[in-house]
Amino acid sequence: MFNLNGETNYFLSVFSERDIIDLNWIKLLIKKVQEVDGILWISIVDQEGDITYYGIKEININGKNRELKYKKIKAILTEDRVLIFNKNLSYQLFKNEFYGKPFGNGLQLSMVEALYLLKKGILKIQNIGSNNIISFNLLKKIVMKKQPDIDALFTVFSDLKNRGLIVKTGFKFGSHFRSYTSSPDNLHAEYLIHIFYDDLNIYWSDFSRAVRLGHSVNKEIVFACLIHKKINYIKIERLRP
Repeated sequence: MFNLNGETNYFLSVFSERDIIDLNWIKLLIKKVQEVDGILWISIVDQEGDITYYGIKEININGKNRELKYKKIKAILTEDRVLIFNKNLSYQLFKNEFYGKPFGNGLQLSMVEALYLLKKGILKIQNIGSNNIISFNLLKKIVMKKQPDIDALFTVFSDLKNRGLIVKTGFKFGSHFRSYTSSPDNLHAEYLIHIFYDDLNIYWSDFSRAVRLGHSVNKEIVFACLIHKKINYIKIERLRP
């Protein structure tokens, strides 16, 4: 612990870039520091002995979007996409909540979007080959073959949607999701969401790359720490003390 201005207590925790991040330990550190109204800094020592400092705190992110009700929509499962060919309903899903990517008179959904809308009872999905109706559990099993982390993605995606955020893929930014607190027509994505979960080995070097990329595109990097189905959102920023 140290003090910079005579009023606020700063707590510093030191790690090597080769260390694996213990999410439970980080959560505990943040909780203990916040209980005394302190500020937590993390310092990472690289292999040459240079030190990089980060500010880290838990945040409560929320958006202004509300989910709407829709008529039951028929969709088709292809190899790795779910397609909607109803022009009016495709337009409503995209215009109202920015689901999917329009093509012609239809809409292409990502798998996590399809799972979410299926769980909500909005989609009725048929297999393009057999025309069989696909249940939520079956679709998840199909997706898991190519995307083993779909459970974590679906859990965080659902939580962000429930918080009033528009959620889109973050692939172009090197993260799992990008999110908007209001319509993407009105602003750029404020947050890049990167998911860490408890059985995933994450090194501080991975953490550093994510933060650097977020700053390079002027977006806040937020780590969704998923432990035993509970999500904590942690905001990270690089410091230059």
